[in-house]
Amino acid sequence: EVNSLKKTINLYIFDMSQAPPPCRADVLGGCTASNDPFLNSLGVSGWSGPYTQIYDRTHAWGGHMGVTKDDPFITGGASGYGIYLNDDRPGTSGSDNQGIIPVSALEKIDKALDDGNLATGEVRGNGNNNITMGELFISLGQ
Repeated sequence: EVNSLKKTINLYIFDMSQAPPPCRADVLGGCTASNDPFLNSLGVSGWSGPYTQIYDRTHAWGGHMGVTKDDPFITGGASGYGIYLNDDRPGTSGSDNQGIIPVSALEKIDKALDDGNLATGEVRGNGNNNITMGELFISLGQ
């Protein structure tokens, strides 16, 4: 799922020469069908979609799989644009917490994509760097 979303993001960036706006279940008014940047142009010139939909996309544990940019809650170097595996289900508030990713799975994802340490590198999570327990941020760069 992560690799599929990465490809979609890269296609969007190629078409628009910019990253898509954030779309996360828990911040910025949520991620809905009307503000999903992969379904709607949202006034961006060069938009060639629809690409896919993420407003209701979930990861294997049921939480929302969204995109974020310059997130003020993420510190310690894992910033810029990325994929956020949230513990809140799509269409819920930031306190749903019904899609928590087990620590063993977070570590496995980090090991497969990065350095295997949830506190360092481009994959961060599980309470490190202000990321909520059971969530994961995968940086795609600036």
